[in-house]
Amino acid sequence: MTVELSEDQFGARIIWVEELVSGNHPQGHGRLRDSDGLCCLGVACKVLEPDNPILDTNQFLDDGLVERLGLITYDADSSDIGLIHSDQVTSATWNDTKKLNFSRIADLVAAATEDKVMFYKINPEEVPEGYAQTWLALRRLT
Repeated sequence: MTVELSEDQFGARIIWVEELVSGNHPQGHGRLRDSDGLCCLGVACKVLEPDNPILDTNQFLDDGLVERLGLITYDADSSDIGLIHSDQVTSATWNDTKKLNFSRIADLVAAATEDKVMFYKINPEEVPEGYAQTWLALRRLT
């Protein structure tokens, strides 16, 4: 499945990746915002829709933010019977289960965006550390 983003969705992803690497947000886990800080999805919510009430009540983004970021909620091409592949679930897994830091999550989001694939298709071992910084620098040149 190829993920084609609109110009606005691509721009929202750039903003999200920039914020993840900015160092401006303490990292939390398990919810969009907890007592420690924000999860990676919470960062997207805070910077794209700071007044959205889901920031303090939800674990996942609402449909409007999912659409704004061009996140895919289901991969119909997946052959994994019984598994639902969702960009939100993969993001939450990176943040909450694997405990990747924001900089590393930014690398993976940037790689998936560049490769036009769903997040679960990205192999973290194949994405170099600091990929997001290079990706952002190239975006600024175009």
